Amino acid sequence: MRYPTALILLAFACPVFASQGAGNVQSVTFKTSVTPPVYRIPASLKKNEKVFRAGLEKLPEGMLVVGALLVGSGELGLSAKQSASLTPLMADTYRKIGADPAFADVPSALPYCFSTTRPKSGHYFLYRPKEIPKEPTCIVFLHGYGGNFQFYTWVLKEEFPEAVILAPSWSVSWYRGSATYLREMLADAEDRTGVRLARPWLMAISAGGRGGFLIYNRLPETFSGYVCLASAPETTTARRLRSDLRILMLNGTEDAMFTINSARRQAALAKRRVPTLRMQEIDGNHFFILSKREQTFEAIRDFMNRGNDHE
Repeated sequence: MRYPTALILLAFACPVFASQGAGNVQSVTFKTSVTPPVYRIPASLKKNEKVFRAGLEKLPEGMLVVGALLVGSGELGLSAKQSASLTPLMADTYRKIGADPAFADVPSALPYCFSTTRPKSGHYFLYRPKEIPKEPTCIVFLHGYGGNFQFYTWVLKEEFPEAVILAPSWSVSWYRGSATYLREMLADAEDRTGVRLARPWLMAISAGGRGGFLIYNRLPETFSGYVCLASAPETTTARRLRSDLRILMLNGTEDAMFTINSARRQAALAKRRVPTLRMQEIDGNHFFILSKREQTFEAIRDFMNRGNDHE
């Protein structure tokens, strides 16, 4: 996999609506014993750093994301056809976020993810339903390369409106994220919601998907199962997986970042250690979580609803 430098060109953008209305998504800072590392901009992009930083602080996130697609679709690994279909989809997603009362006045996490100094606290997005049951479904979502985009939390709360959703920020990706950070975030979220968030579902995407394999393998008792989107375990990780894990891999057949052949190969390797691992292919590119949303979440709900019924 090659991490796209186009996501660093977030300062070049086009207009998208801003957030408005009332809602129940919070941008939360919390006390933690371990904080994300500082992201260092590559030397080749240093000359654009001032513009980049100014964009992070002043422009709406939707403008940044759509701008990255318009300016750097080639570096994102997208064909002209894929970019042409994804750009309006992403723009429409951020228009919906802007009109969603749940996201009223919720700031972007990208300045935190790209901070020039090591943060003194942790950060996560918290979505809480209007009424939280005593034993709610909880989803912990680990973002991929480029930072903790709001559309991750938005699409999850749209698909799981009765769940508590936690989307923690960890530098520019969860590739080498901290399990301790997650435990401390969960404790903070329990204090804020007033309910026990027992055995949440772990989900992760792209580069965060690789980090998710490491964390789930280390803390299998903490989570009900693991959903890996548009990613796959690295070979060393696949060979060390515990045999009793519950894993679903969803991969796009047209994904240019994590190719389907690579995903198939790594899934087969992981399945030697975890016989119940399931892999399902989605007819889409790296961003099928939005472009093939119905098919994606139908597969995820089916996996979650199976409970402890290992295949």
